[in-house]
Amino acid sequence: MKHLDKWREDQYEFSKQASQIARRLSLAAIGVVWVFEVTQDDQTIQLPRILVGTIALVVLGLVFDLMQYLYSSAALSILNRIKEKKLGAGPGAEYDAPPWINWANIFFFWAKMAMVLAAYGSLAVFLVRKLAIAR
Repeated sequence: MKHLDKWREDQYEFSKQASQIARRLSLAAIGVVWVFEVTQDDQTIQLPRILVGTIALVVLGLVFDLMQYLYSSAALSILNRIKEKKLGAGPGAEYDAPPWINWANIFFFWAKMAMVLAAYGSLAVFLVRKLAIAR
């Protein structure tokens, strides 16, 4: 049997890896979309409508990724300051955080994952259609 703290370590490691993979996939999706861009005579870039949606999903995923870390940093900074003042303790003090403090972080994590998965679904639909037309 594993102790709860070991399960929690595993959870943190898996979510860390998932975030890194989602970031890499987001950047890769932008690269794939860029391959299909068409430059017009007036130097404007035109994308098929479905790829505009794909880019929007990828950008939203990256925004949720950033928000996850910004929120976590701010929430933990505020919590640490409050606990320092309340407990009058230094860096070695131990205290519990309220469960709700992590709710926004969890939301941003899963929203990021949903956006990246939806973007790849959209990209897959585009590529399947493109391959079907190419036959």
